[in-house]
Amino acid sequence: MESAARQVAVKTQGAYGVIFGDPATRRLFILWCVVAGCLQFGYYGVGNWMPSYLEKELGIQFKTMTNYMVGYYTAMILGKIIAGWVADRIGRRIVYAFGAIGATVFLLVIVLFYTPDNIVFLLVAFGFVYGIPYGVNATYMTESFETRIRGTAVGGSYNIGRIFAATAPFCIGFLADRNVLGMGIGLGFLVMGVAYFFCGLIPALFIKDKLYDPQKK
Repeated sequence: MESAARQVAVKTQGAYGVIFGDPATRRLFILWCVVAGCLQFGYYGVGNWMPSYLEKELGIQFKTMTNYMVGYYTAMILGKIIAGWVADRIGRRIVYAFGAIGATVFLLVIVLFYTPDNIVFLLVAFGFVYGIPYGVNATYMTESFETRIRGTAVGGSYNIGRIFAATAPFCIGFLADRNVLGMGIGLGFLVMGVAYFFCGLIPALFIKDKLYDPQKK
């Protein structure tokens, strides 16, 4: 009876009416909008500008850079795969936060402490942690909302995040074009690192995992 009543409420109010009508669900939805925005802002900003950064600011030749990028993208794919496997065992929350904050750390190290000898290792390590949040993002978000409003809540928060994704490359380009603080693209990467930091911090503090596990419904 209760389940039927809830379905009637969704049809009557609309999914967004249910989301914003319940304080706990509204809070989770807003948190995920912010997290999705930070994740995509950092992910697409770095992804679009990394080749230019290596070539123009680190002085890496194009042929050599290709080899570096292969290692970087391979590590990123492995990071996504391993993240999903580990998250099934120790939880989405800790894996998600580890990957996002790890990406922050390695962006900082790449910009401030790279050398010709260590850059390949830094890129591979960064590629690995950079891919981790996306490896568990869909599952983690899905389990944050009950079935009746899950599709609307997940799709809504993720697509609001895409607005930030669209602005990230322009943000880095703006900072690079004006060479703010003399750091060029590097400063843009540090801004992406700040986004990744909040992407990891917010879930770590405020979003529990498996709130509504679909496998138990």
